[in-house]
Amino acid sequence: MCYLWNEAEGSMSANEFASCLIDYLTEKMLQFNRCIIFSDGCTYQNRNHVLASALRHFCKNQDKTVEQKFLERGHTQMEVDSVHATIEKKLKGVEIHSPLTTSKSSRVPGKQPEPLPECPSGKYGVKNCQKSCSTHCAGLRNPCSHIDGSCLSGCDPGYKGKTCNQQCPSGKYGGNCQKSCSTHCAGLRNPCSHTDGSCLSGCDPGYKGKTCNQQCPSGKYGGNCQKSCSTHCAGLRNPCSHTDGSCLSGCDPGYKGKTCNQQCPSGKYGGNCQKSCSTHCAGLRNPCSHIDGSCLSGCDPGYKGKTCNQQCLSGKYGGNCQKSCSTHCAGLRNPCSHIDGSCLSGCDPGYKGKTCNQQCLSGKYGGNCQKSCSTHCAGLRNPCSHIDGSCLSDCDPGYKGKTCNQQCPSGKIRRKLSKELQLLTVLDFRNPCSHIDGSCLSGCDPG
Repeated sequence: MCYLWNEAEGSMSANEFASCLIDYLTEKMLQFNRCIIFSDGCTYQNRNHVLASALRHFCKNQDKTVEQKFLERGHTQMEVDSVHATIEKKLKGVEIHSPLTTSKSSRVPGKQPEPLPECPSGKYGVKNCQKSCSTHCAGLRNPCSHIDGSCLSGCDPGYKGKTCNQQCPSGKYGGNCQKSCSTHCAGLRNPCSHTDGSCLSGCDPGYKGKTCNQQCPSGKYGGNCQKSCSTHCAGLRNPCSHTDGSCLSGCDPGYKGKTCNQQCPSGKYGGNCQKSCSTHCAGLRNPCSHIDGSCLSGCDPGYKGKTCNQQCLSGKYGGNCQKSCSTHCAGLRNPCSHIDGSCLSGCDPGYKGKTCNQQCLSGKYGGNCQKSCSTHCAGLRNPCSHIDGSCLSDCDPGYKGKTCNQQCPSGKIRRKLSKELQLLTVLDFRNPCSHIDGSCLSGCDPG
């Protein structure tokens, strides 16, 4: 094919030559994906950035591969040069009055070059097609150029180079080794298959999938996402790190550790086990719930509440403050120990014991029953009030007072007649008589 134009239509610059070549390639490469063009070293025609840019633009838009090869200096004779010589010889001595004359004169039959014998499919090389196409050429039956063995449809994944015989270097994979192994492939330098990028040693913790590019879904972590976040991670849906399972919002009360799988040790409770069980929890070592600190065996006497940290109110004592202080505790509002109910200020008169709930035994009275009833209280065993010692059955003859401890004064007699008391006056104050039965100690006056 020849392209002709006159000075009115164009010049002899790289733009015109590039346009002709691109037009030719557009028409001829409809059924081919790869083409090799041979050029001489003429700079303004073939070896310039205009033609290079045009070829690059063509290959990108048409999804084709064009390889331009330049003849060595001193060996630039090509078959097309004979065509040029034939045209020049034909036009010699011809008067040219219009471009049409040149066009007609250029249409001369030329000697067609003998085609090179083409290698069978799968073979290439200039010497009897001795070489085989690479088994890594992409496409059915691994098609390659019968001239230089370049793969016509590119390379299979995992290989690169013109003949697709170069395996992808470590860290690369896929068609022409354009892709990089995932940074989440386990192992030194993230090794992966040079063909499909599958990680050879599995995935780093927190990732899954053949190429380890999928992050673990919520609630999962570890190698290939095989592990589940602890149910004791704090927060909605127990969120944890997809790599090591550490709980992102800390632990639920009662648990500790990076993954919140360690229950609080005995005596501890709450978030990350920061709190201690109350020392007032009942039982050995004060056991309490590892979650909320509630005392498992109730409270020690004198305390109440879930965690047994509330002391009994005034007037109460014992386990969970169920008992009331004795009304016989001495003092305002009957104060007693919130633990065992022992009266802090002793007992009211007439009572004894730690809690002042024991009434004084017969014959005793007063604070803590320290005092004894008067031996001059009338009646069997000298009964008296357990509170103030007042004789319940009055006094023996000769004694008076609430507790019958006062002896009658000289000249007086106290005698019990039925249920009444009668005082007898002795005529002579100086004549003494017994304070018990009134008998005259010095006898009777005359008469």
